[in-house]
Amino acid sequence: MSKTVKTGIDAGLQSGFVKGGPTGSLKLPTGTTAERDAFTQAGQIRFNSQTNFLEFFNGSAFVQLQGATNAKHTITVDSYTGDGTTTVFGSGASSDASSVEKPLSFAPTADQNVLIFIDGVFQPDSVYAISGQQVTFGAAPGSGTSIKVLHGFDSV
Repeated sequence: MSKTVKTGIDAGLQSGFVKGGPTGSLKLPTGTTAERDAFTQAGQIRFNSQTNFLEFFNGSAFVQLQGATNAKHTITVDSYTGDGTTTVFGSGASSDASSVEKPLSFAPTADQNVLIFIDGVFQPDSVYAISGQQVTFGAAPGSGTSIKVLHGFDSV
């Protein structure tokens, strides 16, 4: 099954593929160090099958996302569903797990310390801001869209 996702991001900035699995998993582009894209841009993320680490391009080099000692570090995913009008997620007004008001389970120290995907498409930190335990988007994600906020990279 294929699905077209409108993100408001220039399609020229996107490459590779991202595929959501039936159980909520996310398939990232995968390959060895030698198979990295020749033309990379800051914010690209992939799984390096040679090193067995997630890595991202920071604008000048690929950087590995490594867990804490003995891989005991926890990366957390907070999930929301867009309603087409809400731009602030995690306002703290409710702890209901199904609410857009449920705060993030952690307060990241910077926008760059989280990864956000809307319907499986990575969002650069230029389209959202982090403040405490909430995320504010520049434009409301569409109604019914799946929003995944991965965080816990602060202490890696």
